[in-house]
Amino acid sequence: MYDEQTKILLEALPMIAKITGGYATLTDSNGVMITNYDYKGEELSQFKNQVYEMATRCIKEKRPLIGPARYDQNCMAWAVPINNYVLVSTDTQRIRNEENLKEAMKKALPGIARIAGGYATMCDKMGQRIISFDSNGQQVEVAGDFEQARRSITSKEPIVTMSTQAEGVYVAYIPITSDCCLILNNATTSKKSIKLMQEVKRLQNTKYNICDIIGESQAIKRTLSETVRIARSNSTVLLVGETGTGKEMFAQAIHNASHSGGPFVAINCGALPDSLIESHLFGYEEGAFTGAKKGGMLGSFEQADGGTIFLDEINELDFNLQSKLLRVLQEKEVTRIGGSKPIRVNTRVISATNKNLRELVKEKKFREDLYYRLDVIRITIPPLREREGDVTRLAEYFLNKYNTNLGRVIKQIGNEAMEALQKYNWPGNVRELENTIEFAVNVAEYTEIEILLHHLPQHIILHNQKIKEVSKASLYENGRTLDDYVMEYEKEIIKIALENAKYKSSLAAKRLGVSVSTLWRKMQKYGINV
Repeated sequence: MYDEQTKILLEALPMIAKITGGYATLTDSNGVMITNYDYKGEELSQFKNQVYEMATRCIKEKRPLIGPARYDQNCMAWAVPINNYVLVSTDTQRIRNEENLKEAMKKALPGIARIAGGYATMCDKMGQRIISFDSNGQQVEVAGDFEQARRSITSKEPIVTMSTQAEGVYVAYIPITSDCCLILNNATTSKKSIKLMQEVKRLQNTKYNICDIIGESQAIKRTLSETVRIARSNSTVLLVGETGTGKEMFAQAIHNASHSGGPFVAINCGALPDSLIESHLFGYEEGAFTGAKKGGMLGSFEQADGGTIFLDEINELDFNLQSKLLRVLQEKEVTRIGGSKPIRVNTRVISATNKNLRELVKEKKFREDLYYRLDVIRITIPPLREREGDVTRLAEYFLNKYNTNLGRVIKQIGNEAMEALQKYNWPGNVRELENTIEFAVNVAEYTEIEILLHHLPQHIILHNQKIKEVSKASLYENGRTLDDYVMEYEKEIIKIALENAKYKSSLAAKRLGVSVSTLWRKMQKYGINV
């Protein structure tokens, strides 16, 4: 008969077998099996009185042992000496269950790939790909970040990340067993979705929505809040902001949020000569002038009928044309050049300027009546220097953008470089910041994974040095004001940009993120000759 402690041990065997997912065996001091239970908690009499070698070694060495199971070398067994007995347990059935699950997953993988709308991959605990299928259920060879698969198996937690290889693609790593991971992505669905959106935007001539405008500063949040409120109105909008603040982006965002369903037509009033802009705005009839197209041409207002016309740099519009534009706004109709019949148009007008139109009205350079027609709803877009904290977010966004566009894997912007970006005053605003990050990504070596200070354009590096010098000196020295310092730095920056561009004003303007006309005005202001 067994003593009380042994009885307790025998009663516990079925439960131990269920917990470990295999077999639980009790042997005597010679390693002879007394009883044996399977993972269901049922006793197996066929193994009774057989010798279990691991139990014999366990008694002999007087210590617990771990090693391959007796009947399945792919499974593990644990042997623990308890008084004059040995308790042996295995995970045989759990391993078999996992193997069965893996085989079932393999068979289901093509269907899973179709449902996921991308690739479905099975990976082992070492990160080695076992098998992959595409969204058509076809077996394929794919590359991937299998390091994440190892982490998922180790942590026993699913991991979801954004793909570094394709925009808008998510990858999920799901641990299935102790040595197997399922990897899913939505690559095919994402590509179709992106392609569809690109096609829709192409047809509407727009690519920006309100959600595409990046920023967490209070200044930009207020502007976005105003934009959302007025988007569905049909009222005329005047966008006011410095060069490079993203006025056309806001115009497109307003148009898309309006859900008008009509087209978006943009025209830059400062980019076309006066002789052409009238025909572009209002169109012309066949034979209206020498060189006129057969059948005439629709003007921008007619093209934008039912949608939005965006008049950028409205301050540059010829004074005589301003009266014709005023009539269109008042009467909601246009008359083509060479035509006599007014044409009704239902077009929302969004205009933009980087100048003070009130001052231009006082100087008799802009019609007062047109100004009041345009300035129904005014949205002032804050310059980047007033958007506290947004430089960091925008810089990281542009880094990801140009990593994708240029096939780079630069992971971050270094602290010193980011500090220089944050201290710079950005006369060219967001456009200049984007150009700066594109420049830095191009300059960095392919082996480098971080944007450093020396990767930035020289004028920003110089500005950073000047700031440090000024911080050491007295700001009240010689009665100089902040404007004096800003003008001095701006002059130096323009001179460096021109020198680096070999005095090509168009290239220098592009790198500074300003228009050529703006650069010329500043050069005249500071007496810079080339």
